[in-house]
Amino acid sequence: MKKMRLFFLLIVSASIMAACSKTDTPPNSSPIAVTLSPTTATANGGDSVGITCTITDDNNLKDVVISQTLAGGSPTQLESYTLSGKSKQFTYYYHVPTGVTGTIVITFTVDDASNTQTATTTITVGSSVSDINSYSAVLLGSYADPTAGSFYA
Repeated sequence: MKKMRLFFLLIVSASIMAACSKTDTPPNSSPIAVTLSPTTATANGGDSVGITCTITDDNNLKDVVISQTLAGGSPTQLESYTLSGKSKQFTYYYHVPTGVTGTIVITFTVDDASNTQTATTTITVGSSVSDINSYSAVLLGSYADPTAGSFYA
């Protein structure tokens, strides 16, 4: 009976010591660091904006969700990627919709097992569409007669 009591005491003390472990994250901070470049950009409708995202974490990464908020609207999800490891860098190309003016906020939300961190890029959209090169048409004359147009009726 004494051995059983000693064994029970050993099990209880081991479980108490195992329950007390160092926390990974200090209070009021996140171990995830998300850096976006650029944080602000100016574009026209139809343009593409490359946003480089660099993520580092003390823990293993889980996923990243990319969403957009159009001027005066609510956020909508654009993409979602599963991540692994403790760091990741990638470039996301955002295509600015035509017919939208004002500002667009692109939000990257990074998650690991127990923490979430967000970072944003703001895109200011101009009132015009992307530049399209236009050229005037010049019709050439006849090979034999330079005064007569070959495509004129």
